[in-house]
Amino acid sequence: MNMNDEVICGHLVTAQKKRVNAVYLDLLQEFDRLCRKNGFTYWLTYGSLIGAARHKGFVPWDDDVDVQMPRKDFDKLRHMTSEAFGARDPYFLQTPYTEPLFQQRILRFRRSDTACVSPYDLKMATKAGGIYNMGLALAIFPLDNWPKSHLIQKLQLTIARTGVDFRTDGGQVKKKTLLNTVMRLADKVVTEKMIVQVINGMYKLCPKNRSGMVQTFEGFYNGRNVWPAEDYAGSVMLQLEDIMVPAPINYKDVLTVRYGDYMQLPPEEERVEPHVDFMSADVSYKDVVEMGPDGEVVLRRQ
Repeated sequence: MNMNDEVICGHLVTAQKKRVNAVYLDLLQEFDRLCRKNGFTYWLTYGSLIGAARHKGFVPWDDDVDVQMPRKDFDKLRHMTSEAFGARDPYFLQTPYTEPLFQQRILRFRRSDTACVSPYDLKMATKAGGIYNMGLALAIFPLDNWPKSHLIQKLQLTIARTGVDFRTDGGQVKKKTLLNTVMRLADKVVTEKMIVQVINGMYKLCPKNRSGMVQTFEGFYNGRNVWPAEDYAGSVMLQLEDIMVPAPINYKDVLTVRYGDYMQLPPEEERVEPHVDFMSADVSYKDVVEMGPDGEVVLRRQ
């Protein structure tokens, strides 16, 4: 990998960003090694899969790496300790069990000697009352069966969306309604752990695949995260910079359903890095995140 500043597809990729990408490659290689050791299946997904398919590397303006796992492997991983998975410092498997302050519906595989601080993490850490690991990470999503029943589809979507809205909006809705009152009251007793368990539970309603379709948190992307199960019936290896990574066997169809013409570059004004306030391959999150005077978790001035 060329580690100098470089303009790719009209976007400046700095040497600093390339060092971050090198950490992502390292995380992928270590995650791959540990998944093979534990007998787990995973695939590259979302923007990371576009990068491999379109650029044979990272999307120049992307700032994270996403992978998917079959639900059975995701749940096994979710209940493992970092040590049982085989992760050794600075690698860390972050789950609601390995780090109780981290209550999210997905898992992360991090490098603790780096930093990736997003507004969302600062908000959720503040709500949790403490600082959790914010190193550079792979985001790990479960792949679930898509319900055959339209009723269960609607139930799943409604409850999952309500849970996500409740977490991100702090029990608030825009108008003063009875629902707003109920959510305010619930905010006093409902914990983040309970909400995450409900959301994951809703996506596990169909242990048997009767629809022939699979999904990843379908409700949050207006139906564009639902695919024929045969698209994930195997894996194919794709190039990502200077390593090879597994992708769904019908990855072209997977990407087309999610993005349409994924080979077409977005308009220049959309080629931005959307997720984080601060990221570094050279500094640990421990050196840049702190508790503020009012109990909020904040990014220390750089």
